[in-house]
Amino acid sequence: METEQEMDQGDQQTPRGNGINGPTKCRQCGLSSILTSHMRSGPEGRRTLCNACGIAWRKVILYKRME
Repeated sequence: METEQEMDQGDQQTPRGNGINGPTKCRQCGLSSILTSHMRSGPEGRRTLCNACGIAWRKVILYKRME
């Protein structure tokens, strides 16, 4: 039987991928998570955009809210 701490660790993803399928890729530009400093949330959920695409997407969303 797993302890509570072991179950929590099983849900966590490594910063460079999920550990099972390898590194994730940006859904916009295809950049590997190994080559970016940070994976950001996008329109498709958590860790779907690289740092640059995530910042650009966030700016578009904020600009649309200001109009």
